[in-house]
Amino acid sequence: MLIASKATVAEFNKKRIANVQAEKLFNLEISKYPKLVDMEEGNKKFDEIYGVFDEFSKEVQQFGTVNWQRLKIDDLEQTADKFVRAVASMARKNPAFETSPPYINLKERVQGFKDSLPLIGMLNDDAVKERHWQRILEETGKEGQMEINVKTMSLTKVFELELAKYEEVVTEICKEAMEEAKIETMLREIEETWKK
Repeated sequence: MLIASKATVAEFNKKRIANVQAEKLFNLEISKYPKLVDMEEGNKKFDEIYGVFDEFSKEVQQFGTVNWQRLKIDDLEQTADKFVRAVASMARKNPAFETSPPYINLKERVQGFKDSLPLIGMLNDDAVKERHWQRILEETGKEGQMEINVKTMSLTKVFELELAKYEEVVTEICKEAMEEAKIETMLREIEETWKK
């Protein structure tokens, strides 16, 4: 839609230039084109929004291809913070953005990504094993939608499960996994002590 709008403005600008040249030739008053100027301003505004949206989508897509075990939550947090600042900066520069549907959509997506990071961080903990993932899928009704293999899984697959909708269940299972890991570590330490 933005591309079509830009093409329309370019066509109108060609006609405007031809009209202005004709008006100058005949010493006529130069016509004003306020609606055309408004369209150009609107395109600049949407261009900025879509530019940030495009960059955000590409970065999230890039993270989506990273193997789950190699995923660095700090990198995700830095990216989320960068885009939250970019979106806020756009609104400070141009308060009219706040009511623009494309801006609102961008803001919601960026905030949604940032809000999902604590959950992703918990899921990415070494304590969460395949058996816990299996339980998460069972309790969220997502069983059969994804084959669990932590070695080959990616962030995109996790996003597809929309686990943020089941945050309470997922958080509880992750906490249980972390407690189990602590108990397993303590048992190993006791076993080592008894061996000595």
